[in-house]
Amino acid sequence: MKKNFYRKIFITFESCKLIVILRKMKYKCLLSLVLLIVILQYSCENILESSQEGVIEYEVEYLEDEDELPIIAILPSKMHLSFKEGFSTSKMSGFASTFGFGYLSKNNAKTSFYFYMMGQKYFFETNSKDFAFGYIEDKNLKTDSVTDETKKIAGYLCNKAIIKLPYKDLPKAEIYYTDEIRIDNSTDYHPYKSINGALMKFEIKMIGIRMRFTAKNVKFIKIEQETFEISEDFKKMTKEELTKFLSDKITRKK
Repeated sequence: MKKNFYRKIFITFESCKLIVILRKMKYKCLLSLVLLIVILQYSCENILESSQEGVIEYEVEYLEDEDELPIIAILPSKMHLSFKEGFSTSKMSGFASTFGFGYLSKNNAKTSFYFYMMGQKYFFETNSKDFAFGYIEDKNLKTDSVTDETKKIAGYLCNKAIIKLPYKDLPKAEIYYTDEIRIDNSTDYHPYKSINGALMKFEIKMIGIRMRFTAKNVKFIKIEQETFEISEDFKKMTKEELTKFLSDKITRKK
């Protein structure tokens, strides 16, 4: 009887030890699983960031008087900059997607400006070394100074620079850029070609309208190659033709 009693106690004790060991193993396995998920997630994010493929969403502010330029009321309030290795394109669309325009850059070779409105679709193509469509050509345009001032925009640490511009109503512009996001040729289609980084906050005067762009969100996602192509239903125009068309449709003031 005593032997059986002690044997039961021993078995019970060993069973308890086994349960404790199993529980510890269970917790260790669970902890290992959690760590694995975190590592995989971090690795995937790093892979996406190193691949430099994604989209930046900007908020757009118009710095013109709406009474003088009524079309501002229907102009887009957001811009999306899509990018992948060798390609980048910015697009602004509004008014139920019946109106929009943007820029496209390919392999540091060509840049295009495209515009569509109520079924009318046009584009202009030029060399990436030339000034992009819609800006005053000023070969003396340069960075006035790069300051020590920094700030976080959309979660990224940005440096501040001051740029001299060839506009009486916008002689200088403060911009913020980051080197934490690498985007090929994203500055090919605006005056800030001297900036080595992704623009996160900047002001420009494009097609006669002063605008301010502020990055609100950055996503590293797969971008389809067709995003960087202009569809065949767009009609090619000369610089002069497109300038006149946009002047009549957009930048004519009261």
